[in-house]
Amino acid sequence: MTTVKLEDARRVISAAEKKARDIGQPMNIAVADEGGNIVAHVRMDNAWIGSIDISMKKAYTSRAFDIETKELAKHSQSGGEFFGIHVSNNGKIMIFAGGIPLKLPKGMPDWTSLICMPFPNRETLGNPSLL
Repeated sequence: MTTVKLEDARRVISAAEKKARDIGQPMNIAVADEGGNIVAHVRMDNAWIGSIDISMKKAYTSRAFDIETKELAKHSQSGGEFFGIHVSNNGKIMIFAGGIPLKLPKGMPDWTSLICMPFPNRETLGNPSLL
């Protein structure tokens, strides 16, 4: 398994920053490696300070469960099969939309990195084509 390198994380962050500027929404962007460890994080000028922690937790969550946090949230509602998951893993689980596992293109070594954006417009940036 190939690990997510800082160079890869910078490429993801650069693409996300460009998209955030295009839509006029400053963002916190976090990239995690295959173990859920943060490789890089950027808080764009004027991005919410409160979203720093949120973006990193979305990166961890998406990697830990290999699922978009938006999808995990659907199953985490009262009565759902994952109800209460947000209080697991020592509080590291975040079920807001925006945590998205990204895969390298086919034929490349298999690793997962994540790009995570806070509310609002959090779904707009989560586009695997950024890699």
